[in-house]
Amino acid sequence: MHKLFKRISSGKLIAGVACALLLLVSACGSSSDSDESEPTLATPLPSSFSGTSNPSSTVTTAPIATTSTTEPQSSTTSSNSDASLTIGYLLASTGELASFSTSLIVAVQMAVEDAQAAGFQDVTLVGADTASSAETISSAFDGLLVQSADGIIGPSSSALTTMILPQIAESQTVVVSPSATSVTLTDADDGGFFFRTPPTDLYWGRVFSDRVIADGGKKTAIVYRNDVFGSSLATVASDDLQENEVEVVDWIRLDPDPSVTSFSDQVDQLLEAEADSFILIAFDREGTTFLREYFETAEARESPSLNAYITEGFTEPPWEPLPADGVSALPGINSIKGAAPSQESEARTAFEERYRQYTSSDQFSCPESMSEEICEFTREPIAYTPAAYDAAIIIMLASLQAGSNDAAVFAYEINDVTRGGTKCSSYEECARLIRDGTDIDYDGISGPLDFTNAGEPDRGTYQLWSLNDLGQMQSEGQLTLS
Repeated sequence: MHKLFKRISSGKLIAGVACALLLLVSACGSSSDSDESEPTLATPLPSSFSGTSNPSSTVTTAPIATTSTTEPQSSTTSSNSDASLTIGYLLASTGELASFSTSLIVAVQMAVEDAQAAGFQDVTLVGADTASSAETISSAFDGLLVQSADGIIGPSSSALTTMILPQIAESQTVVVSPSATSVTLTDADDGGFFFRTPPTDLYWGRVFSDRVIADGGKKTAIVYRNDVFGSSLATVASDDLQENEVEVVDWIRLDPDPSVTSFSDQVDQLLEAEADSFILIAFDREGTTFLREYFETAEARESPSLNAYITEGFTEPPWEPLPADGVSALPGINSIKGAAPSQESEARTAFEERYRQYTSSDQFSCPESMSEEICEFTREPIAYTPAAYDAAIIIMLASLQAGSNDAAVFAYEINDVTRGGTKCSSYEECARLIRDGTDIDYDGISGPLDFTNAGEPDRGTYQLWSLNDLGQMQSEGQLTLS
């Protein structure tokens, strides 16, 4: 296992960051564009926010199971008569990004087993391996419908989610993503059936702009992954920066296509931008490639040092090995800082320890389609693992509260089980209250959820970190925005 994933597990050092978001081929423009125009979004940013302050599509059964803004559209079919509630996951167990999704799959398995052990409802788990492929996400979704999935956890990325929104609405299937965070999904046309457990990037963009401002930045370049996630997060960060009189001197696009192996033109563009800092909005592959080329070019040119603010945790950190003099000795760098959607709590710490015990037990095994190397990545939780667990719990509690396994019926309860009732923090506790006729408010492992009418948390909590002189992502506390 790579040492970054071990750092994530320590409880003292920050974790996993935007590797929680999957890498996939985008339909957006080419990275060869070098103009300074802002990103063009296929879906516009929401006009207001209603908060209070990804190569295989094989459908498989789960390996461990022991056995929007609009309201949901009314169903034209009769209520689901199946005795069992069927939960499906739409995540990758093979492909280049399976190292992230495997942890989410395990979290869903744990949630289903918790419900099965409690005995309040019969739950079956099925899964579809998407390998984060844009070409097969649609068929993978349909495969889960063939298996009668009533609620689905996934997809992992905003771009994949956007691709299947029409299918979600048409099939009237509840879908809860544990890591799709694009602002454009808040007002997306999903028929009222798409939800998510992580906060919208409306908050994440503000966190990054706040960090730039706090460090005295005046001229910032934004380097962004050219897809729906990168474009929307870049736009939010830019708006907040400019409102606070920080000039965005250049927009630099990174092509998300895995066949692109160099970003030398983009590195040149950054070094010529006359910025004092840059925000790097990227996933693991392109972020690592960009930074490695940046260090090499900055050293060759003896370029001025900049402050870097990044979204990625990197399975293979591009700054290793660090110079003997630490971070400030990296070519072209003063400091490297970041933030991840994550909340520290006793409940999260206890869950992560239980997760490790679960994956190290003799009863645990990975899906047959998963390689031994990828299976190793299941051993440790990442930043979004609790959000995947919560996604499954919410679906099951909503079904129990509605007294129906029909998604067109229990979709109405998804938001309500997270807000306004008696607080509860486990499936068994919440299910018991529901059976006693009590309205509940599930506070998840990932933190209080309190969904808005758009089906997402009404606040965002972010772990702040900086790279220390040992090459570790050192915690700098957390920040909650609402």
